[in-house]
Amino acid sequence: MTSFNDHQPPHTSESLLQQLEETGQRARLIQELRIKLIECGWRDEMMELSKEIIRWKGGISEITLEELALELLKRGKSEVPDELKTSIMDQLKAIAADKPFSE
Repeated sequence: MTSFNDHQPPHTSESLLQQLEETGQRARLIQELRIKLIECGWRDEMMELSKEIIRWKGGISEITLEELALELLKRGKSEVPDELKTSIMDQLKAIAADKPFSE
């Protein structure tokens, strides 16, 4: 009987990251992600959420940067539009399969 562990993906996360770095695709994907997050309003939502968290905690002097970052991280990941997540994952899969990606 074959187990799940017997089927190793062709790329580990580490090797995919190395490939992305070597080809310059990582920088391209990060830039594309930044642009699309701004376009869809996600960045503005996170800025407003930051202000709300600071107010809720009692002001800027009552919260550390680490606490604010943790709060934003919890919410920020779930707020990224599914369409954008899918697009990035499709591009990563294409890169991992050594296929060129076209939008």
